[in-house]
Formats: sequence, C-alpha cells, structure tokens
Amino acid sequence: MKDIRSLVNLFKRGRLLKQVFLVTFIVLTFSSGCQNNPEPKKIFFFYIELCPNCESYKTAADISSKITVLSAKNTQIVGHSYNLINEDDAGYMMKIIREKNLDSIFSSLPILIVDDTVFTGYESILEKIIELKILSENQ
Repeated sequence: MKDIRSLVNLFKRGRLLKQVFLVTFIVLTFSSGCQNNPEPKKIFFFYIELCPNCESYKTAADISSKITVLSAKNTQIVGHSYNLINEDDAGYMMKIIREKNLDSIFSSLPILIVDDTVFTGYESILEKIIELKILSENQ
C-alpha cells in the first residue's frame, strides 16, 4: 500500500512522468543507433585493356557495366572501374594498393577489390559480381 501511495505522490509531482519520458527517450535513442546500417561495400575494379575488339576488353567492359548498375541500384555498394591505360586511373590504383597494403597483387591484373578482399582474373571477378548482384537483390 505504501508503494502505491509513493507512486501516486511521484505522479502528482510530475516526477514519474519526467522519469518515464527520460527512460523512453533513452531507449529510443539507443535502439535507433543500433539499427543495422553497415558501411557500404567499396568495390574497385582495375584492368588494362587496349583492344576494343578483343574478347578480354569486352569482358572488362561488361564487368565495369555490372559494377555501375550495382552501385546505382544498391546504396550499400559503391563501385568504380578503372582502365589503367588512363594515367590517372593507374595512379589511383597505386594509391588504393598502398592504402590497403596490397603491394603483392600489383601485377595480378585484372583486380577486383571488395572492401579488403582481392579477386584476380576475369572468371573469379565475374563470380564475385554475380554474388554481389544476388545479395543486393535479396536485401
């Protein structure tokens, strides 16, 4: 009975209402911060192709196109493609390789870097792109 009287007195003084508001505010604030909002996957595709009529050039163009579509359709994927015949693209690749401490893969073109994971060769790169496409469609 004494607990009920204390509760009534707290409510009358407005303390209970303030405490309920404070607890509700804290719970809502922390629960909204815990939502699953991961950083977007960063994809870098580096290749060097000179011959537009060659099969490997067409494969590189296809992969580049797929990465562009994935980035456009999914906010959790940020992808870029770089043909290293362009001097600026080659410089950017060197920067990324140094930042990620991946000096050992420099001569392994074509290269796909997804966050910190490296894929080399068109076949494994295409497999990874297909996997990313399937994952993005299921989100």
